[in-house]
Amino acid sequence: MESYIVKHKDELIRAASRSGGMFTALTDYVINQGGVVYGCVLENGIQAVHKRAATKEERDTFRGSKYVKSKMQGIITQIKEDLLTGKIVLFSGTPCQVMAIKKQVGTSLSEKLICVDIVCHGTPSEKCWLKYVAFLQDKYKGKIQSVNFRNKNEFGWSAHVETFLIGNKRYNLRQYTDLFYRHLLFPKACFTCKWKSLKRIGDITLGDAWGGKGEEKIFNDNKGVSLVLVNTDKGKKLFEQSKDSIIYKICDIKHYMQEPLYTNYSIPEDYENFWMDMDNLSWHELYKKYSRTPWWKQVLRNIYYKIK
Repeated sequence: MESYIVKHKDELIRAASRSGGMFTALTDYVINQGGVVYGCVLENGIQAVHKRAATKEERDTFRGSKYVKSKMQGIITQIKEDLLTGKIVLFSGTPCQVMAIKKQVGTSLSEKLICVDIVCHGTPSEKCWLKYVAFLQDKYKGKIQSVNFRNKNEFGWSAHVETFLIGNKRYNLRQYTDLFYRHLLFPKACFTCKWKSLKRIGDITLGDAWGGKGEEKIFNDNKGVSLVLVNTDKGKKLFEQSKDSIIYKICDIKHYMQEPLYTNYSIPEDYENFWMDMDNLSWHELYKKYSRTPWWKQVLRNIYYKIK
């Protein structure tokens, strides 16, 4: 395994990306070769689904983090059809999704299949997400038009602020994020995931480059830096073919050992109670009961968001 920290040379692309823009660099090459890309998009600003992209414009809708489990109906069939016609196929998703794709495609069709897995905390249940969506649409009296789960352009790469466009007004919040980082939104399977290790399932692994020392730390300008793990010969070839678009440094992976990269989280003590309350309490009541953010900090945070 080789490890790198990466920033895209095009600042507009990096600004539109969740981290450093490495996903765009990799997929640009695939599309330029007549290949196709599979990734996650938020349909109607709400529903996370995997889609197929044959153009860069279609691919651009995959950018950004989606903190909810995506639907993959029909994707495996489409991937097989593309591989049978000789196309290069890049699939990006969580490690468990990559494992499912590789298992279903099999070795006979896998020569031109490139898999990119992400450093994954866990995949929140759609039930939790839709409960939050219903709460926001009722509170702000409108349909959600778009969601930015981590608005780095206004608040910096290291901030985790949710920005919603509802009825042509923008709202900056953090309730979903607070419960996400308490690990309450995950299904139980996420606490026993065997892919939270440096033995990765993908040809390339992408994540946020949290950490670094010395010159590596200077590389971080709070505009987004990708952590890139090259895990296979196929991944190394694609990385080499994408180098013209990026600024990169070899890094020591021990300086970037964020928890979801190497270990599973423990199930929270109040996990079972949270899920029993899911059907009985409103989102407001759930958040009030299970958030560990003090009320005064919530008030100060809301004032800061409005000023920004």
